[in-house]
Amino acid sequence: MKIPPKAFRLILLLSLGMALAMMSAALSVPSSALIGKTRTPIPATMVIVPTPTPVSIPGSSDGILVVAVVIVLIIIIPIWWHRRAWARH
Repeated sequence: MKIPPKAFRLILLLSLGMALAMMSAALSVPSSALIGKTRTPIPATMVIVPTPTPVSIPGSSDGILVVAVVIVLIIIIPIWWHRRAWARH
């Protein structure tokens, strides 16, 4: 059974919208609100150690830039390949 293109686009957009909404809802709760709401007791022998201050290393964002460029190319290259076919329809 072939799904019509308009219905496929609608299903795809609704699915992506629902996924984005669920991720947004899951990530909107700050971790500070969850502290103290667990049922696991903290042992009396546990020592709380402060987190060390992170040190910024110059040039450490190079990998992020490469990943961003790859993602953009993954999105743009198929659009360039199929734009003439889409323009005809």
